[in-house]
Amino acid sequence: MKILIVDDVLMVGRQLKHILEREELFQVEVVNRAVEALWKLQHDPSIRVVITDLLMPEMNGLELVNRAKQIKTVADSEITDPPEFLLMTAVDHDTKRISSDKTLLLNAINSNLFADILYKPICRDRLLDSIFELDLDDTLIWETAESESKENPVLLRIQKKIDKLLTTKDFVTLESLEQFMEQNLKNIKTRLNSL
Repeated sequence: MKILIVDDVLMVGRQLKHILEREELFQVEVVNRAVEALWKLQHDPSIRVVITDLLMPEMNGLELVNRAKQIKTVADSEITDPPEFLLMTAVDHDTKRISSDKTLLLNAINSNLFADILYKPICRDRLLDSIFELDLDDTLIWETAESESKENPVLLRIQKKIDKLLTTKDFVTLESLEQFMEQNLKNIKTRLNSL
């Protein structure tokens, strides 16, 4: 799955790129200007997710998404779904002090243009969860599986977490691991049956 990160602080974009590419499920591009992002969106319909900063010079994240929603891709012959947008910000939405930045954030939240809001500093697990939760019918995940691997990436991610758990200094007994897996399998079956 191709992801575009837009942040005027290039170091932030590069850090997120590093986090995402370690998962081996994503192709990530980073730009530091909203104008560049619009150009990429117009010329590359394979971009499925855009993670944009809110506060940027020239054009803020909300303006970027509003303009991006109006773009017709160069590949007009191909019908592609528009990308999903995630907003990242360091603006604190809980403060009682009203500022133009907070007003912009509240406008972005109320616009319903963003699938999720990520508050800086962004935690790896929170970032990945936001991306994996984007598409409820899992087309993003399965599309990635077809292009990157023939295996189920969700299962690969679970396997990585189990492997990491087993290599930590915390002692895990086989019995406790079996109980944990058994309980989670029951929860998964219950959820699948309720769909």
